[in-house]
Amino acid sequence: MKKWIAATLCLALVFLLVSCGNPKSGDCPATIMVNGTNYYSTGNAVPVEVDESAIQYTTSYAEDGVPKKDGEANFNRDTGNPYAVLEGGMVVVLIDNEWIEFKSKKPTTPQPNTEHQTVGSRPVRTVRGLFLPKIKKGATTHDEEENAAGRQARRRKSAAYAARVEAFTKICYNFLKKF
Repeated sequence: MKKWIAATLCLALVFLLVSCGNPKSGDCPATIMVNGTNYYSTGNAVPVEVDESAIQYTTSYAEDGVPKKDGEANFNRDTGNPYAVLEGGMVVVLIDNEWIEFKSKKPTTPQPNTEHQTVGSRPVRTVRGLFLPKIKKGATTHDEEENAAGRQARRRKSAAYAARVEAFTKICYNFLKKF
């Protein structure tokens, strides 16, 4: 009888552990709105010295996950988190004493098509065009970086979850061995 109770208890705890390990589908990446544009965290620390006059502070927290006004962020409920717009339009946010780079999904400047040029009326393929990577239409480098960062985060969560399940299984096994 004791074995049945212990096995049922362990099984219930395993189901509880499994259900807690699934992330919410509505999770949003760290985002801040600056000058009417949402900037998303790349997770990359940037070694920059930010001029004190360029530092601004977050003014509100985006309750629904997506900032809708300038200075609003979704990664820290405390307002007053420092951020700055650097030369070249780079946005950095001070998180854990490191300046983290944030990028917009919108292209900042249109890039000319340098893959094909013409000499007179004849089209000529340039050397640069021969080595350009093939990217899906509409994809940006930021999208690819964000997808890679998301895959790494999922792997870390999966590994941590597997470690928790393994530790719990060992505890249950040792517990049941006593009976």
